[in-house]
Amino acid sequence: MAYSFPKPRTAFFGRSRSVAEVRRRLARYRLVTLTGIGGAGKTRLALRVAGDCAPDIADDACWVDLAPLDDPGLVVPTVCSATGVPTTADIPLVDALVSRLCSSRMLLVLDNCEHVIEACSSLVSTLLAQCPELRVLATGREALGIEGEALWLVPPLSVPDDDTEHSEQVDKASKSASVQLFVDRAQLACPGFELTTANVDAVVLLCRRLEGIPLALELAAARVPVLTAEQIADRVGEGLGLLGKADRDAPRRHRTMEAALAWSHDLLSDPEKALFRRLAVFRGHTDIEACEAVCAGGTLERATMLNLLSGLVDKSLVSVGERDGSAGYRLLEPVRQFEMMKLDESGELDSVRRKHAVHFLEVAQSAAHKLHGPDRALALDRLKSAHDNLRAAWDFAERSGDSAT
Repeated sequence: MAYSFPKPRTAFFGRSRSVAEVRRRLARYRLVTLTGIGGAGKTRLALRVAGDCAPDIADDACWVDLAPLDDPGLVVPTVCSATGVPTTADIPLVDALVSRLCSSRMLLVLDNCEHVIEACSSLVSTLLAQCPELRVLATGREALGIEGEALWLVPPLSVPDDDTEHSEQVDKASKSASVQLFVDRAQLACPGFELTTANVDAVVLLCRRLEGIPLALELAAARVPVLTAEQIADRVGEGLGLLGKADRDAPRRHRTMEAALAWSHDLLSDPEKALFRRLAVFRGHTDIEACEAVCAGGTLERATMLNLLSGLVDKSLVSVGERDGSAGYRLLEPVRQFEMMKLDESGELDSVRRKHAVHFLEVAQSAAHKLHGPDRALALDRLKSAHDNLRAAWDFAERSGDSAT
């Protein structure tokens, strides 16, 4: 195969299931899109998958980085340049691109599509319709929205289990991809760093607090020359300020965790931004009823909440999973910290926290009435699932001097 791909300078960890699944999808479907939050590792996964593509999938491959573009009109010329199509052609550029690729068994990789997604979607739709042997691997926050598109949500790296005995901690923790990544990047910054019985608890706590997000782990590891693992773990729990040092040649959006999250936040509509920042008051999982009760208000109507929330899920900004037979929503902790900062900047922090406390007071009161009857088990389950949010409501009420709540 002929390749024109960036060459990674650091080791790749974990992702064996993701690599295998994405390869299977590429063998079956002509368009596969990798989605996930900023810093999740979409680009590295795409490089890994595309770099090992079997000849029965494609004869050659081309990498196109769209992140530097600030004009959707530059998408087609950029793809033309990457694939060797002259941008001075006498025919429209899209037609020239189709002519170049119509009989080619190429894997075209479009990296960072989110900020020019409409232009990407239109181009890919045209190319797939007219170039029967072409396959496309795209990365971005959300799907391109094209018929036949196969999606893969890039998950965080694995973190160590909670039940590891301390005597076995180093051996077991070292098998976790998030720990492997942190240790490797820490050793780049500080060659004498090792995972030991003295620091393993702190490293495990750090990986859990950062929820296995690769960029966050790399930025934390950059602090090893000046802070111990224990200090890094403590400071990460206080906010994103620690995660702000990267190589000078890193893309600007990847130089801090805050910049990576701002890249995604700034692409949202105003109603999406409002909902996103208000969701930061929730701890752990929550349900649609709580989202509607706490986040509605001002320009956000309760009737629009589900559609807005669905949009944030589609953009990989809100995680969703089943809890007790219904959908549960949550923000990864670094994302929640960033949006809490945005909520504070908006001037809404206290009012949204107060609505949150009122709602979960009602949850507690409703469950309390059922604790001594036939619905006791259901009431206890409800309190258990709301535990993190009940604690957050208690803390806010205590700090506010609201003894009744």
